Amino acid sequence: MDNEASQAKQEGHAMPIPAPARAETEPATSSACFEYIGPTALVLTGPYTGQRYCFRCPGARLQVDERDCHALLAVPVLRAIAA
Repeated sequence: MDNEASQAKQEGHAMPIPAPARAETEPATSSACFEYIGPTALVLTGPYTGQRYCFRCPGARLQVDERDCHALLAVPVLRAIAA
């Protein structure tokens, strides 16, 4: 254990663990465009990437990682559109 970690442990502080950068660990992929057709706002988390997709209002359009597309296609208030 390094000196900083040892001191933090003695003082009762948790050491922050840096999150891995996905861009470095996963290859770049293509994306698809989705349009929100619901009545208010919608926030979803992609099941594969963990990316949060925030559709702020009806008609909002977002680019969605292709690895999450299958899940978003199952949401009745979203539709895939040509970019």
